[in-house]
Amino acid sequence: MRIRKVLLSTKKTALEHFKEHSDFLEDILPARELREIRIAHEAHYATLDSIRRSLADHGIDFARSYMPYSEYEDFEGKDLIICVGGDGTVLNSSQYIRDRTPVLAVRSDKKSVGALCEIDASEFEVALNRLLMDDFKLEEWSRVEGRFRNKRLLALNEIYVGTRHSPSMARYELSFGGKREWQMSSGLVISSGTGSSGWYRNIPGSQGKFPRTAKELRFMVREHNIAAKYKLTRGTIRPDGKLVIRSKMNIDGAISFDGDAGKRMFDFNRGDTLEVRLAQLPMCVVKLGRR
Repeated sequence: MRIRKVLLSTKKTALEHFKEHSDFLEDILPARELREIRIAHEAHYATLDSIRRSLADHGIDFARSYMPYSEYEDFEGKDLIICVGGDGTVLNSSQYIRDRTPVLAVRSDKKSVGALCEIDASEFEVALNRLLMDDFKLEEWSRVEGRFRNKRLLALNEIYVGTRHSPSMARYELSFGGKREWQMSSGLVISSGTGSSGWYRNIPGSQGKFPRTAKELRFMVREHNIAAKYKLTRGTIRPDGKLVIRSKMNIDGAISFDGDAGKRMFDFNRGDTLEVRLAQLPMCVVKLGRR
């Protein structure tokens, strides 16, 4: 693989997050927790510095995209995208990738959740050499596409439709497979194979985990009105299919991509319609395997 331009897609650490809210962290965090997030912060940046040095030693040009301030343009024209962080970094990066650029996910701290990460920091130099020698495979992870209000957004794990606040009841109309049904529930989740090992699998009645490369999506309605005997409480969305959701909520309706409660959560109130499909473009993930 010829690697000339690399993007390092990096996370905001917990320490950086808390520093945005206070200059006196000792006043808002117990000493033990503050020590833990400082250690994690230092581990993350030690990994980032190590990766930078390795790329520089190979004469590879690189730029950094810092997740809270990332733009689509950051991810264009690259030969490789390296996600440095944990699962959240991979999920946040995925939304910006609109081509088949290979993605290598590196867990920057051993204590980070890194189920989606291919390697740890200590394995990066070996991994880079294998990439340069074409000793790797690409795995195509299916993604979820949501269309609403002239937007077309992607999720790697899932799209949630419901309310912003758990005690509230979601009201909406589903259209799927030639059927239409009005429902009340705590919301619904539309999952890819990647997301099926998390939220989706833990919803009672789900069909459980399915492959990340599966050319399908599955949806599951959460805590619904059992007495109503709804017919559309779960289903499989094939490449030629779609699920249409029309909001019947006056306030507090929401759509969330990959569990985001910030900039990837949107209002979804009466008059709004969401179409969910299997994205045509998967995310191409570097898989190295073990020798």
